[in-house]
Amino acid sequence: MTVPNFSEIRQSYHMTRATYGTWLHGDERGSWASDGTFVRPDPLIERGERRRCKYDAIRLTPPARRIVFDAIRAEAVFRRYKIYALNVLDNHVHLLIAVPVEIKPKVALSQMKARATIALRKAGYFQDRSIWTSGGNASLIKTEGYFRRVCNYIVNKQKEPPFDTDKR
Repeated sequence: MTVPNFSEIRQSYHMTRATYGTWLHGDERGSWASDGTFVRPDPLIERGERRRCKYDAIRLTPPARRIVFDAIRAEAVFRRYKIYALNVLDNHVHLLIAVPVEIKPKVALSQMKARATIALRKAGYFQDRSIWTSGGNASLIKTEGYFRRVCNYIVNKQKEPPFDTDKR
């Protein structure tokens, strides 16, 4: 892992995006509402959220995970963003990325989601349904120590290791 200079750290974000139906309000892990308030774990809220789902939860297979991984990398190259860590799991994506200061982090997150969605649909996945939750999260990286912890978390602390970008 290459640690960026401080000006890049100030432009770096830990972004996450869950697949549809896998992290609902009321979930035992808690969640964040669109207004920024924390929603505590509550089985009643979670059951209500699950009843409102139009489809079953989306789980990405290993080939679909690879498609998402490659699409996010391609979008970052196209946009000239710098990816420091990326892990696509069966139910969510973690991304540590530097974006130009003029780009809002939610815009960058939406760009990554759009490219991944197009690639999945082109490959025949999830043609008539939502793939991702609405929103997502983008947390600013404020220090080198935090940068290192987030990178370690994305690369080493997930249930699945990241794809090896040097092997296919």
